[in-house]
Order: sequence, then C-alpha cells, then structure tokens
Amino acid sequence: MHKRLPERPVFACLLLVISTMMWGSNITIGRGVHEDFPPIALTFWRNCAALILIGLIARHHWHDIIPALQRQKWVVLLGSLFGIAAFNCLLYTAVQSTTAINAALSLSLTPAIIPALAFFILKEPFNVRQCFGLALSFIGISIIITRGNWAAIWEITLSAGDILMLAATVAWSIYSVLVKKRDKQTHPFTFLTIVLTIAVVLLFPAYLFESLFIRTMPITETSVYVVLYVGFFPTALALILFNKAVDIVGPNIAGYFQHLVPIFAALWAIIFLDETLQVYHGLGGLLISVGLYSATTASKSNMAP
Repeated sequence: MHKRLPERPVFACLLLVISTMMWGSNITIGRGVHEDFPPIALTFWRNCAALILIGLIARHHWHDIIPALQRQKWVVLLGSLFGIAAFNCLLYTAVQSTTAINAALSLSLTPAIIPALAFFILKEPFNVRQCFGLALSFIGISIIITRGNWAAIWEITLSAGDILMLAATVAWSIYSVLVKKRDKQTHPFTFLTIVLTIAVVLLFPAYLFESLFIRTMPITETSVYVVLYVGFFPTALALILFNKAVDIVGPNIAGYFQHLVPIFAALWAIIFLDETLQVYHGLGGLLISVGLYSATTASKSNMAP
C-alpha cells in the first residue's frame, strides 16, 4: 500500500491552486518562446522530461504497469491521446498565433465543458449554484480580457490560434473526466508513468516529421532550462496534484479552478515581462474567487472523496 495524502476538500483545493499556478506559467512560457521552439518538439521533450522524473519516482511500482494497463487500457489510451499529447501540441501550436491571455481565456471555458461530459460519462449532477459560480467567474475573466473596457469585447476576433486553443480546451476537458474513472487500484505515479509513456510514443512520429520537414528545436542552454521546467513542473508535478484533487472532489469542481489559470498567467507576465498590475486584474480576480467559492461549496456530495 502506498502512503495516502489527506483527502479533505480544502486540501484538494490547495492542490488545484498550485496546479493552475504552474499551468499559467506554462502558457506564458509557451508564448514567450514561440519564435524559437516548434510546438511538437517542445511537447515531445517536455513529456520525455516528465516521464523520466515520474518514472524514477514510480520505480517501486513498475511491476504494476502492465496489469494496470490491462485493467484500464481505454482510460489510459484516451487520457494519453487527449490530455497529454493532443492538449499540449494544440496549446503550443495555438500560442504561435494567439496571445497567452487569449489562450488562458479559452482554457477558462473548461468548467463549461466538463459538467456536460461528466453528466454523460459519470452521471454527475450540475446544479443551479454551480451555474451561478461559473457565470460569475466568466464575468471576472471577461473583465480581465477586456481590461475593464466592455466595448473591447466586440473587438476580439478568433484567429487560427484561438480555434486551436478551443480544441485544446475540449481535449483537456475529456482528460479531466477520464481521470475520475482511473482504476483506484493503480498508484497515481504508475498511472502517470503509463499515460506519459504512451504520449511520448504517440508524439515521436510527429516530432520526427516536424524536425525533418518543418523546423528543429535549437539545442541551447535556454532550451534545456525551458524543457526541464515545463517537464518537471507544469507537466509532472501539476498532473500529480491535479489527479489527486480530481480523486477527492471530482472533475466538475476541479474544472472550476481552470478560471485561475489566466490570473496566474497574468501574474507570471507581470513578474517576468515587466507588465503592471491594473485595477481590472483585482476586480476580475475577486469575481473569479467568489465564483469559485460558490461553485465549490454548491454541493457537499460533490466534495466527498
């Protein structure tokens, strides 16, 4: 038996906040290096780095990899395809032609998609208070994206990157629901080792094609640091924390925390890109926080392990 982490809802919410903080940094970094890093190569090496770390952590559970795969082959196959390979490729491709904020806003639609998927796949309820929390959070995000100017919302146009980011959002929503169906006999690290391994295998042909016929990723000190960061933190650690949180509170509640991604993406930009904090950031963040509170306290039954 592996040592179990606490399973209180408050603990799960803390895990989700940390995960979204790292995902926010991933979007900012992806946009910041988009001119030098081809998207599939960054996705491939990111997952290779994460696989090495998770694989080493899970070394005492390697004997369960094949049995775990046999017990839940469709969950891990689809999870690898949608949540690891497709999501990351679509995200990094999207930020080639759209802004980090637009990408983050698209991800904030995850809470609107997950309940529909969870209703059909897991038969989980979606009540009025959760709808209210979702709407309030989306208003907060709209304030941030329009910089407090509602007239600006009519100026937003969908680029190819925006469309790809919407596809990435659907892919991540599918993964969020699939994680809840993960076999509870399988250690979380074993599960991640399996999905990352499958993702790397799926990505390898696309990586070769991109490297041979489109462009290659430069091997520099910066590229090594970027790969190690996005591999160890937004991929490995964030997935560990997110999967644990989904086990505790379910995909619906976990999905609401995607609204924090643009907040953290903006904070990373302020820290590293010298952008300034505006009043609309505070107002939007407040509405998002209230919306999250409303949604996550809507049903005690949804918060049970």
